[in-house]
Amino acid sequence: MDGPLAAALPRRLGNPPNLEVVHGDALTLNLDRLAEGGPWQLAANLPYSVGTPILRRILARGDLVTVLVVMVQLEVARRLAAPAGSRERGLLSVEVEAHAQAEFLFSVPPRCFSPPPRVSSGVVRFVMRPPPAAAPALQRALELAAIAFAHRRKKLANALASAATPDEIAIALRSAGELGDVRPQELGLAHWLALAEALPAGDCS
Repeated sequence: MDGPLAAALPRRLGNPPNLEVVHGDALTLNLDRLAEGGPWQLAANLPYSVGTPILRRILARGDLVTVLVVMVQLEVARRLAAPAGSRERGLLSVEVEAHAQAEFLFSVPPRCFSPPPRVSSGVVRFVMRPPPAAAPALQRALELAAIAFAHRRKKLANALASAATPDEIAIALRSAGELGDVRPQELGLAHWLALAEALPAGDCS
């Protein structure tokens, strides 16, 4: 959003002939036009206030980006790469797993910035991979994860109460691997896909 910074960047970098500076909003910029000639490897220090929606845009475009390395607020970084069973795991972790393999690389303390921010930062690497399922199944899996993570302290049978009838949920949890006594953060993407198959969208009450 800072035009003078964008204009000054080529001079700060010694005016390299292969540099192209695009001054725009990452939330609305045309990604196909920006990534023309790709796919690319992308590195970014994302603005922390909108880092998550920017990431969601990019992670959905594995055709344009093969590897993504970003710096975000530390808590978000840990959530992005949180494996099944981790207390940091949430809906964002499942969304990431649907598109990429994420690895938390290192933390960055406030003293590394000038002026220093009030929060610590973290760097995460994403290696993009093909979708593990067809788009409708993936969308349904993420819908169920979103419902469950809204009640993350509850066991799955109760966390999914609004998704279907109790009998339907009980049958689905058994067919997906006896999941009734686990909590949402204990599940990997494969479990959510199994639940999506057992609880198709038409069953939602």
